[in-house]
Amino acid sequence: MNHLQLLFAGINIDVSADETTANLLKQNYSGLLDHKDTYNKALAYETSYDAEKNQFKIKVDGPDKETIEVDNDSDFIYFFEKSVTIQSQKLRPDLFFIHSAALKLGDKTILIMGPSGAGKSTTTYALTQHGFVYLSDELSPIDLNTMMVSPYPHALCLKNVPPAPYNLPKNMLKTERTMHVPVESLHSGFQHTASPVSHVFFVQYNPQRKDVVMDPVSKASASILLYTNGLNHLCHDNAGLPAATKIATHCDCYSLEFSDVTQACEEIKSLIQEV
Repeated sequence: MNHLQLLFAGINIDVSADETTANLLKQNYSGLLDHKDTYNKALAYETSYDAEKNQFKIKVDGPDKETIEVDNDSDFIYFFEKSVTIQSQKLRPDLFFIHSAALKLGDKTILIMGPSGAGKSTTTYALTQHGFVYLSDELSPIDLNTMMVSPYPHALCLKNVPPAPYNLPKNMLKTERTMHVPVESLHSGFQHTASPVSHVFFVQYNPQRKDVVMDPVSKASASILLYTNGLNHLCHDNAGLPAATKIATHCDCYSLEFSDVTQACEEIKSLIQEV
């Protein structure tokens, strides 16, 4: 068995894995690998693959104990990640978890969020080729006292091939349904340490639009959108609405509708650099 140690938001995650699942996890979680000699696990997994049954198995030992069985590599990565997300929320109820990407340019850290199909992951991947350092493509835990977002630098996950010139690297991990770009292949690199959030962008891809439209979003509207993208509302006072409002009040928030992802990235970068 292989022994992997992951570190996310101060949570030590211990994984015992056979060769097949260890290779998948190493490719997907290279940015979270931790190599400390002393290690107090808060969350533990045992993963394996049975070739005869074509079955992946995930055993979870954390706030919840469960066994998950799936029959393909895409579901293995999906359910492992889903478990880490849920277990982490229970271990760190002090953080407000948001379904969003996070990237950094200079001293500014931005969140990118939007509904399924809105272009969030494609925009995130494109931004890494416009000088933005990668923190996460889907999970942003925020400390409400400091407004710092903890990185979750797993491999950037895409469901669709991005448009030119944002080519995918040869060493990407391709599963039945998804493509995973290892963090080492991202042009602007990735970050391990938490950063203060300054901007939030609510993106929406619209193939009918010929230009890019970026508009400020009111604090009230931004609070609702942030609340909608929250994951652990019930861990916070008044079901998390004050938490969402605090983030919206702290950040500059914008809506962004586009058809050309390059133009969208240039608009975001221009706005961030002007501040």
